Amino acid sequence: RFLPSEYGVDPDFMEHSIAPGSVLFEQKRKVRRAIEESGIPHTYVIAHCFAGYFLSGLASFGRFWPPAAKVQIYGDGNHKGKRRPLLEETPESRKLAQG
Repeated sequence: RFLPSEYGVDPDFMEHSIAPGSVLFEQKRKVRRAIEESGIPHTYVIAHCFAGYFLSGLASFGRFWPPAAKVQIYGDGNHKGKRRPLLEETPESRKLAQG
């Protein structure tokens, strides 16, 4: 399975961005469409601020580095994530979310 590097922002939701960012997002959308058309098994992982804020401190809120002694695990540690759109849902955004 191919996992393209998206890092923080979903390029399919950035079609109204302005230059220079719009150039990068357009290139990423072209790559995505090529992957999809080729039939390569893939997964898009959109982390938003997760890696830079939550993961860096291992979910110890307010920290930007892991604690030295222990890490707090909330719940049983088996929670599955859910995709939540950052923008208002429209027919177009629902179509994009369905793939």
